[in-house]
Amino acid sequence: MKTLVAVAFLSLACFAQQGPVTLVTVDPAAGSNCTYPQQRQYNTNNQNIWQCDAPVPPFQVGKWALVGGVQPGWWTDGTSIATGAPVICPGCSGGGGGSVVLSVGVGAPVAACVGPTSSHLAVYLDLTNQNQWWCSASNTWLKLLSVTNSGPFTLSGATGATISGATSGTVNCGFTTTTPNTLQCEDSAGNITSMVLGTGAQTIFSGTQALGTSQIAAATSSTPSCALTTIAASGALATDRLVVQAASDPTSVTGYAPITTGNLEIWSWMTNGQINIKVCNPTGTAITPGALNVIVGVYR
Repeated sequence: MKTLVAVAFLSLACFAQQGPVTLVTVDPAAGSNCTYPQQRQYNTNNQNIWQCDAPVPPFQVGKWALVGGVQPGWWTDGTSIATGAPVICPGCSGGGGGSVVLSVGVGAPVAACVGPTSSHLAVYLDLTNQNQWWCSASNTWLKLLSVTNSGPFTLSGATGATISGATSGTVNCGFTTTTPNTLQCEDSAGNITSMVLGTGAQTIFSGTQALGTSQIAAATSSTPSCALTTIAASGALATDRLVVQAASDPTSVTGYAPITTGNLEIWSWMTNGQINIKVCNPTGTAITPGALNVIVGVYR
């Protein structure tokens, strides 16, 4: 069930005439003494609005009176407003008249709403997640962003957003469709940055691979002679960073020692879902390499 609360806009004249509004969490005792006209209270727990009335001279000591808030008869149902909204500032004049219609419930708003006018604004409070929404146009709810600079921060959204097309001075961000989903942002120059897991780069693949030991023929002046090793890396992209390094000292392994007659060279690159490592012989003599393991890592 949703409860609607009406809160009238306070005009400047009302502030001048009735004094400042104090936010409280407990209602004053009805009929108890108050100083007129300096006191007005709004209870943030139950949305009751109180003002200090002074029915008789000398208008210094008044009585607390409830003038608005959650009272039977003010509102007829969850979508429309009945006539006779509560009067917040009796006798005041000036602009700023109108009503804020506050509905409360659990989760995001799903009910239809009326767009804002000079006399009407629909607001919704999600009591479970403490999110506030307002009706920006007919049947269109927008969630207000709350920034407190403290406490936990949560950002939720669907994957697959288009981030290209940022204008000068702006950045577009969205979640990727590739698992694990990361947040990517693109500036107006087309530069893309990605958020990563943990405190460093996101590891896509990590392992050890033995290179081939079959003979690699001599190179010619126009054709390289290479042996290709491939490794499946699920989720890896061609744009990921690939690191390949020897697991032990390669200078003592046949074929890889940097001697005057030449040695084998190792080349590596990424394609989507695959790591590619080539061992090439740039010399004029065939080489049969010794056993060599390499450590392989793919990072994003």
